[in-house]
Amino acid sequence: MGRGHRLYKSRTVSARAYLLVSKLIIGLCSPQSMNDGNIIEKLEQSKSLPSNKRVSPEIRFDGQTVIVTGAGGGLGRSYALMFARLGANVVVNDVSEKGAQAVVDEIIKGRCYLGM
Repeated sequence: MGRGHRLYKSRTVSARAYLLVSKLIIGLCSPQSMNDGNIIEKLEQSKSLPSNKRVSPEIRFDGQTVIVTGAGGGLGRSYALMFARLGANVVVNDVSEKGAQAVVDEIIKGRCYLGM
């Protein structure tokens, strides 16, 4: 299969063929032994790679409202803080009121610090 192609399970592909191709794809992407996943070597290689190019002009969300669910911690917290830094009005939603309030406080503190 070429890069960017997707394999869909449909009536035209037998279950056995789908399973075989799935195993092939997983086998190509997975380490075959402990030596294949040398993380230290990968980190050293990454140091010689060029930085990611910055988007110009910078992406901004000024005047836009973003709703982030699960924003009291983890990835949701990271996304809420990121969108706030990029100028968005952020609606913070989480099952933990304490966690959500901590993120709101952090956003407000950051905006005051940045002079927004």
